[in-house]
Amino acid sequence: MTRTEAVKFLSERNNYLRIASYRKNYRTYNGKYCGLDFKHLVELSTIDMHLRNLIMRMAISIEHCLKVRLLNDITKSSQENGYSIVSEFLSLPENGFVINDILRKSSSQYSGDLIRHYFNYSFNFDQAGAKRFEFDCPVWVFLEVISFGVFIKFYKHYYDKNGNFPINAKLLNSVKSLRNACAHNNCIMHDLNPSKNTKPKAEINNIISQIPSIGNNQRNKKLSNQFILEFVTLLYVYNLLVSPDMKKHTYEDLKNFADHRLIRHIDYFNNQPLVKSSIEFLRKVIDFFAK
Repeated sequence: MTRTEAVKFLSERNNYLRIASYRKNYRTYNGKYCGLDFKHLVELSTIDMHLRNLIMRMAISIEHCLKVRLLNDITKSSQENGYSIVSEFLSLPENGFVINDILRKSSSQYSGDLIRHYFNYSFNFDQAGAKRFEFDCPVWVFLEVISFGVFIKFYKHYYDKNGNFPINAKLLNSVKSLRNACAHNNCIMHDLNPSKNTKPKAEINNIISQIPSIGNNQRNKKLSNQFILEFVTLLYVYNLLVSPDMKKHTYEDLKNFADHRLIRHIDYFNNQPLVKSSIEFLRKVIDFFAK
């Protein structure tokens, strides 16, 4: 890519800070990046954009399916009336911030009517003179007005008491991390290097070990990268939770992405083993889940 083309790209389609972030995937020698052309960074940013869109779609489906499952379990329980579990959760000292978050949303165009209609809240003062929040909120409303992070805390609270976790809550934290990065339009592929601080859960390691074309060494290296581990975890959770009908079109789009856009210019990275091997790993994992 010529200097003129790069300037045009940066003035019309993206900014330097975002594009330059992908340079972390390249080796340096004497302070210079080896074999790096601006078009390589543009290609990584384009792949990143397509992948973020697919991830958001899958994360929203995961959140929806988990809420349906949780509501179903609460409804079937003879020990729950739909109100007590919310009161119990919100009364925990560490969850005081949740009430403040809900109150801030009471003027929202999208959730405000729901909160004002179903929440019976008023401020009173306890004997010590501290302000106390009183509420009367059913779980089916509560789940509609909380963030995914708060939902995971509530999910863990309920199943810690009642057992039979549909999905390991620690895996959901990885899904949340990746979802939040995509929701904030972060560059998720800006650093594909392995990390000593990133370790996969046993079930993630085990499921990837079932892919014949991925050896032990490659599996260990790639799953020690936070983005790749979170993406694999997302696929694993999505595959377990989402119904076949809901999965069908998403898997078709994911497979089309893996077989075409993901590898369209993979030759750009022939001299960059970290990038090329990461793209190939992502394709193998996608093929495995979306077959």
